[in-house]
Amino acid sequence: ISGGIVDGEPRLDLEYVEDRNASVDMNLVMTGSGKFIEVQGSGEEATFSKDELTALLALARLAPEAARPLLPRFATHPTWQVRMYAARAATAVADTALGVRLAADTHPNVRHAALAGLIDRRQPEAVPAAVAALSSPDHQLVLEATEAFVAPILPADSAPIAPALVEALARLTRPGAAT
Repeated sequence: ISGGIVDGEPRLDLEYVEDRNASVDMNLVMTGSGKFIEVQGSGEEATFSKDELTALLALARLAPEAARPLLPRFATHPTWQVRMYAARAATAVADTALGVRLAADTHPNVRHAALAGLIDRRQPEAVPAAVAALSSPDHQLVLEATEAFVAPILPADSAPIAPALVEALARLTRPGAAT
């Protein structure tokens, strides 16, 4: 959720003009249970108080659904960091379909955030996304993918997963491979 303080008032989902004129600009990523994953804020024109920060955090906690309609726009943003935050926000609002879509993103950090969310929420959709991630050259993404292969996510017929795991292991441990 994006928020800020505009004209001395805490607000969520700032329009461009409000964001540009905000004295405080903040981005918040939260879980569905209201726990914070990330808090990033800056005093654009001045400092801000603990009370103002508390007001913004409380407003975000009370209105997590305000983020849901914004996610599709952020999920297609050209900047990978914005798509990564969209993946984290998809986890917070339990948007599995968006998490699956972002787990196939072109940037490994976006894929990692989306896959981690699917795994954390124990979504069965994490398994095919994780199998696809095993072929990535990004070692952190491969490591994250292995987290999907534990109960209760792992399907009863896990035989198709073994070849992808063996191939990833062989690729990552071959002589001369960077680890």
